[in-house]
Amino acid sequence: LARDMVEAVRDVCGTATLKVILETGELGNPETIRAASRLALEAGADFLKTSTGKSPVSATPEAAEAMLTEIQASGRPAGLKVSGGLRSVADAATYLALADRIMGADWVTPKTFRLGASSLYGALMQARGL
Repeated sequence: LARDMVEAVRDVCGTATLKVILETGELGNPETIRAASRLALEAGADFLKTSTGKSPVSATPEAAEAMLTEIQASGRPAGLKVSGGLRSVADAATYLALADRIMGADWVTPKTFRLGASSLYGALMQARGL
């Protein structure tokens, strides 16, 4: 059922980027997150997103690691958006380091990696002295 839905949306959106939100805090364990990531990628997702940021548990390093591992294993271009719960520059650095470790130092670009920064924006501006 989930695969059919993602495939149907893929067909409708054509060449537009298809982002699939997995709400990983609700999925819980890394194995379930990996399975959901794999299903979404196989069904045509171009981008995976950790969460809406509206659930009690949003992005976690464990969820991002599971998702990045599946993106890497898929052998096709796909990106990750880490969303929900990022509040500090250290939080952002954790996810960037994960992406570098799993995907390689040159993988992170605006086309492949994004941070849900609504709660992080102020900290980033302060770190830049703005």
